[in-house]
Amino acid sequence: MQIAKEVIDSLHVLLAIVGGTLIITRSILFKPVREWVTKKNEFLGEGITCPMCVGFWMAIVVYLLHKFNLSIFILSLEGSIVSYYIIKK
Repeated sequence: MQIAKEVIDSLHVLLAIVGGTLIITRSILFKPVREWVTKKNEFLGEGITCPMCVGFWMAIVVYLLHKFNLSIFILSLEGSIVSYYIIKK
């Protein structure tokens, strides 16, 4: 029973990273933000449209929210990689 809960929790973290990355890097909602950032700074504009970059920073946020849980951080980084392969151009 405990293993099933851990698997479901892991899937929640992965889905949160991939979903958040998708919203930031590709959604219409964030399009004005991406365009504004790109106009202000080309380097940051490239970063906000990069699924792996955004996924990495989301992993840092999730890690901090889970009180420095290393296994959550590693899982979050895996979410960054999954985001890249699912969302890449």
